Amino acid sequence: MSSPIKIPLTESQKNRLQSKELTTYLEPEMARTISTIVSKGNKYYLYMDPTNLEDLIDTICSVANHEEYNLKLTKQLDLLATYLEKILEKNEQ
Repeated sequence: MSSPIKIPLTESQKNRLQSKELTTYLEPEMARTISTIVSKGNKYYLYMDPTNLEDLIDTICSVANHEEYNLKLTKQLDLLATYLEKILEKNEQ
């Protein structure tokens, strides 16, 4: 198993990851991981192995694709997925 990636998050990103709109679609293990986002002062960190991060990105994209009536949420999810993809790509180099 790969080492976990330390993913810095803004408060907005943390809140979006822990929102009901997203957590409803997460597998129980993934939901537990999201619920353990670490807070250090006003900074937040998610620790996740690359395979689970890929799964999380896929789930975020899937939810965004099905949110046709909430364009604000769709945009927020798209931005979050793009951010996480960049973290994953950087880790793979």
